[in-house]
Amino acid sequence: MAVRRDPEFADPDEAVRFLKKALAAVDVTLPSLKVDLPSTYWSFAPPLIDLGRCTIDTAYRIADGLHRSVGAAEGLTPQPSRAPGAADQ
Repeated sequence: MAVRRDPEFADPDEAVRFLKKALAAVDVTLPSLKVDLPSTYWSFAPPLIDLGRCTIDTAYRIADGLHRSVGAAEGLTPQPSRAPGAADQ
């Protein structure tokens, strides 16, 4: 289910909690996920969420979770993810 909020009135802390919960559902943790504090002082745009950096494995797990979500929504079967250069089996 897609959840959309008007970014002008959305609470950035709520957005971070929502994203952490969604990522946890696919067994992904982004330790540096947080509200970008300097952007909270902007008057010309809504605050930003800092997704931070992640390991290659985490990037693949995020992609796999997204593929599963899209596949479920579109009736597709997700393809197993593997690192670039991994040998075909």
